[in-house]
Amino acid sequence: DFKDYEFSGTSMRDHWASGFEDTVKTLRHPQWLVKPDKSAAIVVHDVHRIED
Repeated sequence: DFKDYEFSGTSMRDHWASGFEDTVKTLRHPQWLVKPDKSAAIVVHDVHRIED
């Protein structure tokens, strides 16, 4: 399998902007930052999931 990676300045700025937007979305949910109960093996928060 061949994979083409794009590292141009424009692509990298778009990638960084996307990561920044995801971080802002995450921080809008302060309950997600609460430390989970020790009985929880894993906790996943999907900022891209469309709410039902």
